[in-house]
Amino acid sequence: RLLLEACRNLLPAEGGEREKAVEAVFNRCCLEGYVDTEVLEVFQKIASPELYRKRVLLIVTGGEGGSGESKERTLPEKWTRNLRYRGRTLEGKKAAPTLSIDGTFANIQEMNQYKM
Repeated sequence: RLLLEACRNLLPAEGGEREKAVEAVFNRCCLEGYVDTEVLEVFQKIASPELYRKRVLLIVTGGEGGSGESKERTLPEKWTRNLRYRGRTLEGKKAAPTLSIDGTFANIQEMNQYKM
């Protein structure tokens, strides 16, 4: 999140340099499994609508050829796999957080029910 904010504050908006840097940082967060609610929120604020659509919405909804109607609208699990938050499913299996595109955890209720 901090590196994304640094891109916004330090790089000029015109010329495309900021857009390239923001995309590179977000791509790295995705590859390393560190996309959390803050990263997603900052990326959505500073990326162009086209970049956000390309890097988040099209992936979640199945891409250009997809129907655009994903039932869950959640980010790929590999994008959040290294977050500190960990829970367990009802079956007792360890589970990575499932983050929806609106920044909420989609599987948190299931995990909380297990703890009861």
